[in-house]
Amino acid sequence: MADGNRRWARASGLGDVNDGHRRGADKISEFLGWCDDVGVEVVTLWLLSTDNLSRPESELRPLLGIIEGLVENLAEP
Repeated sequence: MADGNRRWARASGLGDVNDGHRRGADKISEFLGWCDDVGVEVVTLWLLSTDNLSRPESELRPLLGIIEGLVENLAEP
């Protein structure tokens, strides 16, 4: 489960927590590359908890957009 991106963004002094979510999405792609390199054939990703759905819409909407973009990129051949 991708967790802590918002906390990391705040601790790193980033002005927008969505920057943390974007960096987390980039790290997922990198992680999947590592899995492929070592022959891991199946990976389960949990990209959003039900707790995240209670966040303010101003934070949730961009987060869902980041997740959508990640899934679209992962689905490309």
